[in-house]
Amino acid sequence: MRLATLLAAFAIASGNAADELPHKQTGEAMDFEPGLLPDLSAALDPADSTAKIESALARAKKSAASGERMFRAGIIAKVEAEKRALKVIRLESDLARARLESAKLESAAKRVDFETGKLSQEQLAAAEAITHAAATAAELAAAAWQRAELAAAELNLKRQRQLLAAGIGSKTLVARAQSQVAGLKNKSTGIAR
Repeated sequence: MRLATLLAAFAIASGNAADELPHKQTGEAMDFEPGLLPDLSAALDPADSTAKIESALARAKKSAASGERMFRAGIIAKVEAEKRALKVIRLESDLARARLESAKLESAAKRVDFETGKLSQEQLAAAEAITHAAATAAELAAAAWQRAELAAAELNLKRQRQLLAAGIGSKTLVARAQSQVAGLKNKSTGIAR
């Protein structure tokens, strides 16, 4: 009896509460719903991106230099010092790519100015030459990054094999290192074609 009374009271209360809830029309936002966030990727300025990468590269270079000293002093492992040096190469590649994007945007803006008559042919040619130089630098930096990444993976494979031979490592780590080397070799040959 008490249970039936309790269920009836609950049903009446929930029915009344449903009548009091606000109803949403199709396409209408509720008061408590946040609006969509603006597209932040479009708001990023390439110059800001380049500046951030430049500062990260400066920090990474300092870290790599101190990493080598710390390894010689026995404070950190050789692997950690190598990771720091590898990060410098990756950031140099990222910086070259960011500079290329910035040069492309600048060249596109100069082309529009040239088409409207605000810029001479020589100024446009200079902007395109800067873009071409940035593209060449980005290709060289990307190739250096790929070589360094492959060398690090091969060194890791060698170390994993040595650990396995000493009875410390595992076959799964060796297999993982082999697949990483194979993947990087396939990636580099695919890009070279």
